[in-house]
Amino acid sequence: MPSAEISREKALENLLREASLLSGASWAVLASREEGSWRILAAHGVQKSLFPSLCALFNQSAMDAWMCGAFSSGAVRSRALPVKGLSPARTLLFPLSEGLSVILVGGTLSSGQRRFWRALAESLVHSPKTLPEGDVSQLEEKLLSDLPDAVAQLFHAFLLQGHARGGWLAIHRAERLEVKYEQNCPQARGKILSPEEHPLIYRLSRSREVIALDPKRPDWARLPFASESEQVQGWIGIPFHAGNRLIAVLVLWRESPFLPAERKALGEQARRLALILEAGLFFEEMSNYLHRLALLNDFTFTISATQSVDQVIRRTFALLERSFKPDRVSLLLTYGELVREYCLQDSRLEMTVSRIAEHPFGPYLSARRRSSIIESPEGEEMRTTLYVHLRQRGQTIGLIVLQSRTPAAFKSHDEQLLGVLSGHLASLIEYSRLREDAEARARRLGLIHDVIEQIIALSDLQEIVQIVADLLVEYFSYEFAQVTLLEEPCYKGLAGKHLDGLAAPEGISLAENLSQEAAEKGESLLLQFPSSGTLPGKKGWQPASAIVVPLRDGLQVIGTLLVISGQPNAFGEIDLVALESLAGILTAVTRNVKQYTSLQQTVQQLRATQSELQRQIEIHQLTERRLIQAAKLAAVGEMAAGIAHELNNPLTTVAGFTELALQDLPKDSPLYPDLELILREARRAREVVRRLLDFSRQGEVTRTRYDFNAIVNDVLSLVRHLLHTSGIRYHLDLEENLPWVYVQVNQMKQVLLNLIHNAIQAMPVGGDLTITTRQHERENRRWVVCCVKDTGIGIPPELQERIFEPFFTTRAQQGGTGLGLSISYNIVADHGGMLEVESQPDAGSCFSIWLPV
Repeated sequence: MPSAEISREKALENLLREASLLSGASWAVLASREEGSWRILAAHGVQKSLFPSLCALFNQSAMDAWMCGAFSSGAVRSRALPVKGLSPARTLLFPLSEGLSVILVGGTLSSGQRRFWRALAESLVHSPKTLPEGDVSQLEEKLLSDLPDAVAQLFHAFLLQGHARGGWLAIHRAERLEVKYEQNCPQARGKILSPEEHPLIYRLSRSREVIALDPKRPDWARLPFASESEQVQGWIGIPFHAGNRLIAVLVLWRESPFLPAERKALGEQARRLALILEAGLFFEEMSNYLHRLALLNDFTFTISATQSVDQVIRRTFALLERSFKPDRVSLLLTYGELVREYCLQDSRLEMTVSRIAEHPFGPYLSARRRSSIIESPEGEEMRTTLYVHLRQRGQTIGLIVLQSRTPAAFKSHDEQLLGVLSGHLASLIEYSRLREDAEARARRLGLIHDVIEQIIALSDLQEIVQIVADLLVEYFSYEFAQVTLLEEPCYKGLAGKHLDGLAAPEGISLAENLSQEAAEKGESLLLQFPSSGTLPGKKGWQPASAIVVPLRDGLQVIGTLLVISGQPNAFGEIDLVALESLAGILTAVTRNVKQYTSLQQTVQQLRATQSELQRQIEIHQLTERRLIQAAKLAAVGEMAAGIAHELNNPLTTVAGFTELALQDLPKDSPLYPDLELILREARRAREVVRRLLDFSRQGEVTRTRYDFNAIVNDVLSLVRHLLHTSGIRYHLDLEENLPWVYVQVNQMKQVLLNLIHNAIQAMPVGGDLTITTRQHERENRRWVVCCVKDTGIGIPPELQERIFEPFFTTRAQQGGTGLGLSISYNIVADHGGMLEVESQPDAGSCFSIWLPV
């Protein structure tokens, strides 16, 4: 087999192998029907030992009819091939556009992979069996495996064959010619040629004929990128056509004109290599297409796993830079009238915020075309711009912009692929943005909850506004916060890193104006400030943006929340919602505090009224008890006076005659002791009568200013011996400089003596007696109080109200008359004072004498 035929078969095998790898096919066979029978030209994934079996199957009448039917219909066919050793059995048949050749592919292919094989079959035309010998024929295999290097070698092979001094080779794409290679023609490097702008290029693309020129021809002056050297005498343009399609244009020049034989040979060479060059270019396009499909898969699986907008943007930039090779990538996201632009600077993702109307890409956002490739004139830094809208739910939410310094750097398929990516990216960004917004709102609500927990139990409005301002700076990282309650009195809380600047007149004026504006409008304000200088302070600070939120209680504005930042566009919708939520809660807290304060004042007034009412009731009850006691004592006094007068005369007679009888009777008389007993008992009865007369007598008494401590000491000297013999320890606690009281001294001694005797009788087995004197304020008067306290048996509660009644006694068996406490109570009351008792059973009693000063 000739070497050219072997090279041709090898190239086709390589083509089938690469196509199978890219599409995931198990095997592929290129077969041709020649002289009524089928022959295998090339195969991949099929052992050569199976070729006879396959050819025998193809030549069966039913199979031959099925395969030949594809030529008339031009459609892809599918069926199972019952050939042992081929897996899977399902086979797809793709007819070539020319000749009786087909490609059979084994495997389960997607619709995209089927389109790939269909396009390959349409571009692969069965070439002549013989290929030219020489250096150019050695490049055919490389055209299908390493296209850039092969085209470069092809270009240099034509330079050598044509003995050219220089030239260039341009590939035809999208109705334009892109110069890929050049020799001694630096001005052509990377240029884009439009056939309509260059008549010679237009002729080459339309005529399919080689054009050779010399300086004598009129078109010589219009040669594109020709050398200006006078030694150049020959120029030739060679088109590469495959059918009606222009593949490339090769231009050569040299010092001598090109001969007709050279022109014919170079043209023939170009015609023979055009088909392989087209296949290589198509294969490269398909490789790029599949690469972009892989990019889309990579994008789907890689980007979808990201959690934040920044991560999505970073990974998107990496994929776009790897796939499209742009010099600059920008991503714009809209937020109302603002736009955030993300770009990479020294591998760092940077974000800037500006208004859409002021951004250079703003017109692209409002353009009706959702994607476009824009070519800039020479002199511009970025020659090619590709933009695609990011759309979600029928709305444009952003823009992807790719820019390159190379003219025509992006093609229509780049635009299409970027459009597909933009759809996925818009959904991911919108989802990530919504998730981040939700998380940010949740964080803000959590922080608001923390703020509420710290202020909910407070009742001081100044403390509340100051704590809220401090927590706004601490929790929300705001640079300055001011909380103001406008009602009288005005409360204001300030916090932040720039209080020194905002405390200056300029800062106070700014904050007050913003708060007043929000209060007057009754609505929240999101503000941006122009750069008009800095506020005074240690470092100087320029406010750039602010949010002011009114505190509304119904239709009334009761205060404002103000936060300020030195960063432009620092606040967004989330900050505004968070502050409005906090404002509503702060309004409720303020209202509750005011209601609580008013309620507390009402409660205090009610308690004061209750206390005064209770005091008046106690005074009334005390007065009532005193009146009842006085009435009882008055009744007893009248009765006692009558009884005393009735008994006094008989007792005087009995005592008098008894004394006379004793005088006349000798002491050793048996009657003498009886008479003494009669006299003693009569005198005791007369003493009781005297006490009754003293109790009932309301006669004049002489009162003087006297030291009550002296009264205590005088009485104590009378009973000291009795206390000692009764086993009672006494304790004195007399206040020095005690005010003197206006009293009848003997009556006070009698009262104190009665109380001490009662205490001695309450401690039959001994105990402790404590006598104290002190000053006391009561009922807006000064009093001297003397307390007689014992550790005796005490008085039951049910008897304490009756102990001051005349003739009421608990010691009737021990000779008690029940008049001691009644007389004492009467004496103290007659002095304008009070006699009170406190007692617990088995814990002793305390009698208190209250005398006005």
